[in-house]
Amino acid sequence: MIFTNDFAPWMVGLAILPHSLFVIIYLIFKEKIGFHDRIAAFIVFILMLIPARQIAFHYADHENLNLFVRIYGYHLITSPLLYYYCKSLVIPSFQIKKIDLLHAMPFFLFSMYFIFLQSKASDDGYHTLIMNPTKEPTSTGKFVGLLSFTILILYSIKIIKLVKYHKSNIKDYLSQITENQTLSWLYWIIASFYGTIILTITSGILTRLTNMGFLNMTISLEIFNTLFWTIYTLLIYILSFFFIRQTRILPETSETQKVQISNNGFEDEINETKDSIKYKKSGLTEESKLNIHKTLKDIMDRKKPYLDEDLNLNKLAKLLYVRSNHLSQVINEVENVSFFHYVNEWRVREAMRLIQEDISNEKKLIEIAYDSGFNSLSSFNLHFKRVSGFTPREFRNKLSKDSSSFGNSSNW
Repeated sequence: MIFTNDFAPWMVGLAILPHSLFVIIYLIFKEKIGFHDRIAAFIVFILMLIPARQIAFHYADHENLNLFVRIYGYHLITSPLLYYYCKSLVIPSFQIKKIDLLHAMPFFLFSMYFIFLQSKASDDGYHTLIMNPTKEPTSTGKFVGLLSFTILILYSIKIIKLVKYHKSNIKDYLSQITENQTLSWLYWIIASFYGTIILTITSGILTRLTNMGFLNMTISLEIFNTLFWTIYTLLIYILSFFFIRQTRILPETSETQKVQISNNGFEDEINETKDSIKYKKSGLTEESKLNIHKTLKDIMDRKKPYLDEDLNLNKLAKLLYVRSNHLSQVINEVENVSFFHYVNEWRVREAMRLIQEDISNEKKLIEIAYDSGFNSLSSFNLHFKRVSGFTPREFRNKLSKDSSSFGNSSNW
């Protein structure tokens, strides 16, 4: 896409470049930086290069064959990077290996083509339906447009499968799960990518139909540029917000790494059923399971670790002096529930006890929720209803009525 006036590059530059630089600096120099933060910073950097290249192209002397303006296809690398960002969140021990660099091959090959085979730095060989709707796409442009869309679809599917697997798997490790930890926001990011493409392609189709005489309307390149870069700016702002907001989901400890899936076998595990291979190599005997289960119930009853709202599988396993994967297996196979539901059932029982002891109803339900180990009233209500069949308020009212009825009958 080529800027046709001086206003567009300045608008894009002021809207995107300073913001992107701020986000990159924040992610790199934050106090507790994780590998996912580094990948996120690189994604923002790549997204920033697209408008930066267009500004350089607008003002640069192309006869000098400036290398920066000769590199194309930055968007071909964003989908693989977003996928690896997801993997770095789901697998605490995840690291990018040499073989993973193959995912960047479409970007490098396409860039090398323009650097070495294009006679001059221009966009003439790269007009697509998206990049410039006022011109007929070239054969190269059609190929790259199709390649870009194919890559986006493939990695979107991989990301969706990864997030679905994560959402079912995370309940075996955490006792409190926030929306931020489910990674559901990635669905909205993927939808935004497709929305950007659909809107720009629609603009291009309408313009071409107008040029062919089928429609009596015109979307000029100036209007198209404004529309495209407005959407693109919003996309970067939204993506940056979630990158900054996202924290490490699972604790990055040596024990967690033993529990988590290795890099090499991760793809196979996602495609198999969870129960079929989860504890395939645990080596835990039936007698050991029963012993761990007995110790678990004793610890939960005496020490009440569930009152810690940040309780996770690793913390509880350390109290029992057992491996995390063995404890997870015991809870899943003996109690037939996930760690998430198991801990919250204990919290509900504690809340029911506190409500029963609070005869005069002096305590607010939110206080009882926090005293029971819950970190929010919504989570408290949800689990209380699931376990008891009543909401906390209904349960309290029922106790009050039963107590009143008992008192009346005694007096009578």
